[in-house]
Amino acid sequence: MESVIKIGMGIIFVLIVWSIVTGFVFLVPAGHAGIVFNRFEGIKTLSYTEGWHFMVPILESAAIMDCRVQRVDTTATAASKDLQDVNTIIALNYHADKSKAHVIYQQVGYEYDKRIVEPAIEESVRAVTARYTAEELITKRELVSSDIKELLTNKLSSFNILVDAFNVLNFKFSDQFAQAIEGKQTAEQNALKEKNVLTQKQIQAQQVAAEAEGQRNAAILTANGSATARVLNAEAEAKAIEMQGEALRQNPDVLKLRQIEKWDGKVPQISLGANSMPLIDVSKVIQTPQGN
Repeated sequence: MESVIKIGMGIIFVLIVWSIVTGFVFLVPAGHAGIVFNRFEGIKTLSYTEGWHFMVPILESAAIMDCRVQRVDTTATAASKDLQDVNTIIALNYHADKSKAHVIYQQVGYEYDKRIVEPAIEESVRAVTARYTAEELITKRELVSSDIKELLTNKLSSFNILVDAFNVLNFKFSDQFAQAIEGKQTAEQNALKEKNVLTQKQIQAQQVAAEAEGQRNAAILTANGSATARVLNAEAEAKAIEMQGEALRQNPDVLKLRQIEKWDGKVPQISLGANSMPLIDVSKVIQTPQGN
C-alpha cells in the first residue's frame, strides 16, 4: 500500500514540476513559428523561431503555427467571357510567412487556409476566367495560369501567405460545348488536309506545265537552230558562187587554166564555136598514097 502511495506521489510531483517548467519555456518544432499571448499586452509583436523559448508563467501562453508548405487541389467554378460554364482544376502550394505568424494568428487564426486561401482561389479564378472566351482559355492556357497566379499571389500576400507554386491542371466545359469544340477541331483538320492535297495537286500541275514548257522551248530552239543552219549554208553557198563569178570576171584566164587542168591531152576532132574555125584532123582525111 505504501509503495502505491509513493508511486502516486512521484507522479504528482513530476506533473507539478512539468507544469512549472512548461510555464517557463515552450518548444517551437521545425517548420513552425511560436506566438506568445500576454494577458496584459496581448499578442507579442514577434514570431518565435524553432527551438526552446522562455515565457512568464501564468501571465503568458504560447501557440504554435504550422508554416510548412501546404498543398491544395481544388476545382473552381466560373463563367468565361462568352458565358460558358468552366470548371477550373488547379493545384496550389503555399505557406505562412514565419516572420509574420503572429500577425496571421492575430488577424485570422489557425484556419487561414479555409478563411483566406480557398476564397482567394475562387475570386482569382473567376476574375481571370471572365477575361477570356472559352476557346481562349484552351489556346492561351499558360497566359491564363500566369494571370491567375499573379492575382492570387497579390491577394494572399496581403495576409502574409506566400505562394510557392500554382498550376492550372485542366479546364472542363459542358458536354455540349466540348462536342462543339471537338467538331470545330475536326472540321479545321479536314480543311487543312484538303488544303494540303490541293497544294500538292497545284505543285504537280506546275511541274507538268514546267516540263511541257521546257520541251516546247527545246523543240523551238532545235527548229530555230536547223533553220538558221540551212540559211547560213545557203548564204555561204551563194557567197561562194558570187565570189567565184567575180573572180572569173576579173581573171578570164582562170577559166582557160581550169580547162587546161581538165584536158586529157587529146585534140578534139571537131570543135565548133560561135567564132571558131572547125578543126579537122588532116592526117585522117588526107592519106598519102604509098609508093608515091
